[in-house]
Amino acid sequence: MDNLTMIPALPFIALIACPGGGVLAGDYYVSPAGDDGNRGTMKEPFRTIAAARERVRERVAAGLTGGVRVHLRGGTYTLAEPLVFDERDSGTAKHSITYQAHEDEKAIVSGGRRLDGAWERHDGDIWRLNLPEGTWFRQLFIETGGGVTRCTRARWPNHGTRTSIGAVDNGNLVYELDDPVPGGALAEADHAEFGVFTTWVSSRVRVKRAAGRRIETQTLPGSPHPSTRPRKGSVAYLEHARAFIDQPGEWYLDRGGGHLYFMAGEGRDPNRSRFFAGRLTTLLRVAGRADRPVVNLNFRKLAFRYSRWELPETGFGDMWTGNYGTPEKGLNWVRQVPPAIECEYLRNCAFEQCDIAHLGGTGIGFGRGAAGNRVAGCHVRDISAIGINIGWRTNTGDGDGWVRYDRTLMTDLARAWGGDAHVPGDNRVTDNRVHHCGQVYEGCAGIFLAFQRNFEISHNYVYGLPYGCIIHQHFGGRRERCVSSYNAVFDSMLLLGDGGAIYTSVTDCGAHIHHNFVHGIVRRPGAVAKGNVGIYLDEFGNNCLVEHNAFADMSDFAMKIHRSKGHTIRNNAGLKGFRRGKKYLNAFANSSRGLTGEEMAQWHKATGPREPYRTWLAIPPSPSGLPRSP
Repeated sequence: MDNLTMIPALPFIALIACPGGGVLAGDYYVSPAGDDGNRGTMKEPFRTIAAARERVRERVAAGLTGGVRVHLRGGTYTLAEPLVFDERDSGTAKHSITYQAHEDEKAIVSGGRRLDGAWERHDGDIWRLNLPEGTWFRQLFIETGGGVTRCTRARWPNHGTRTSIGAVDNGNLVYELDDPVPGGALAEADHAEFGVFTTWVSSRVRVKRAAGRRIETQTLPGSPHPSTRPRKGSVAYLEHARAFIDQPGEWYLDRGGGHLYFMAGEGRDPNRSRFFAGRLTTLLRVAGRADRPVVNLNFRKLAFRYSRWELPETGFGDMWTGNYGTPEKGLNWVRQVPPAIECEYLRNCAFEQCDIAHLGGTGIGFGRGAAGNRVAGCHVRDISAIGINIGWRTNTGDGDGWVRYDRTLMTDLARAWGGDAHVPGDNRVTDNRVHHCGQVYEGCAGIFLAFQRNFEISHNYVYGLPYGCIIHQHFGGRRERCVSSYNAVFDSMLLLGDGGAIYTSVTDCGAHIHHNFVHGIVRRPGAVAKGNVGIYLDEFGNNCLVEHNAFADMSDFAMKIHRSKGHTIRNNAGLKGFRRGKKYLNAFANSSRGLTGEEMAQWHKATGPREPYRTWLAIPPSPSGLPRSP
C-alpha cells in the first residue's frame, strides 16, 4: 500500500531574510499549489523542485555557511523531464543539502501521466478508453482507494499455467508450442511479445507473426550465452493481444487505433479508479564529475513513482540479473536495464526513508564514481527489474550504453570501469524493505551489487522475488569490508532456478556473510526450474566466510558450493540440507537440526531493519505475520 506513516521531520529552521530580499540561512519550501515566482518560504512556496534547486545553486555558488533543506509539501510533482543534480548542487563535508517531504506529508515525484477520459463498456466486463492515436506504454497501474496495483498485460497462458516449446529453430527464429495460440493469428501490428524462461533468466522479444502453434519472432530470444536460448521444453508465453484478455485486471493497448481495453471485475466500474502509465525513463539523476563529485546531497522521505522502459529493438535477452545482450554484439558485451534514479560520481550522499514503487525499469542505480553513499530505510517494491542496483554499469565503453563483460574483467575493477577513479566502493544498503521486484524481467534481484570495491548490505527485509533476493558478484576489496549481514530474506526463487536467496560469485577477496535469516525458499506451483538454494557460493566466488546464519523451510538446499574454493563455513543453524559440490570445505561446524518456533521468532526480531525504520516500514512483529507470495 502507498499510504505509509511518516516519521516526524527534524525541527523547523526559520528563514532569516537579508537585505535585498535574499535568504541568508534556513530552508526553502515547494508546493504543487505554489508559484516559481515566489520567495520559496512556507507562506510563499515555489511550485517546482527545479525552481528550488536553482535557488540552492545560488547558495552553493556563494559558499555554504550552513546546511540547506528543501521541504516538499504534500502532493504530486509530475515531471516533464528528468530532475538533474550535478556538482553545482553539491553540499560540502561540513554542510549538507537535503530535499525532503515536509513533516508527515506525502510528496510524490512522478514520471508518469494520468490517463484521462471516460471508460465505456465494450464487451461484458471489458471496458474501453479512447486515447490519442499512437499512445504507447507497456505498464499500466490502477489506483483505487489510495492503493496502487500493477495491472496485468494481457497474456497467454495466464500466470500459474504454462505452455512449452515443442520444436525449436533458433536459426530461422521459428518456434512451435505445445498448445495453439487462442484468438487467431498475430501480426507485427499487434505489438505482441514472446517470453521464454531458461533456468536462471527470462527473455522476451517482439512477435513477427503467430498462428496455431507456430511463433515467428523478430529477433532471437535469449542472449549470446547458449544456455539462455530457447530449447525444446522451455516454458514460454505470449503477451499483449486483445484475445488474451480473460481475467480481471488484464489490459491491451491498440497502438494504432488509440484504444485501451481493460477487464474490470464483475460489477466494477473503472471510472471510479485512476489509471497511470510511466512516461519518463529517468526521474532523478545525480551526476557529478570524476574530478568534482557531488557530496553530501540527500533525499529523505520522498516517494518516487512511475517510470517506463521501452523494450529494445533487439529484445531483452537476459544473461544474468538484468544484464542483457544480443548475438550481434557478441558474448562479451552487455547492457543493463536503466534505473529510474541514476547516481554517478557522488560521495557521502543518501536516500533515506524514500518510497520507490511502480517503475518500468530498475529502481535506483549507483554507478561510476559512487563512493561512501547510503540507501537506508527505504521501501522499494513493484519494480519491473532490479530494486537497488549498486554497480550499475553504463557508458564505460564507447558511449553507446554497451559495457564489456568477459572473464578477464572478473575482479580487475579499474579495467572494468575504465580507470581506478571511476570504481564505486564503500556503499551501504541498510534497513530497507525490498520486495516484488523482477515483475517484468524475472531474472532480476531485489538488491544487486557488482563491480564494486567493499560494501555493506545489512538489516534489509527482502522477499517476494521470482529469483534471488541479494546477489553480489565481481567485487573486490577486503573480506571484512564486503559484508552481507542481519538480512531477513525469504519467499524467493519463486519462479526461476539455479540461484540463491543470497548469491555470490566471481571474487577472490570473498564476502563475509553472517547473521542472516533465510527461510521460505520453496518452489511454488508454476516454477520453471529447480535449484532453490538459501546461500549459494557459485563459480569463482572464492574465500567467503559464512557463519552464524539461520535457515528454515527449504525445498532444495540451505547452502550450495559450485566451482569455488577457500570458504570457511561455520556455526550456521537449521541446515536441513547441504550440498557441498566438488570442492572441499575447510570447515564444517554447523547445526543440522531444524529451528524451533521460538528460535524463528528470535531470528525474525534480530534481523531486518532496525528502529526507527522497522516501525516506519511496517515490519510484522512476529514471523506468523510474514507476507507470502502466492
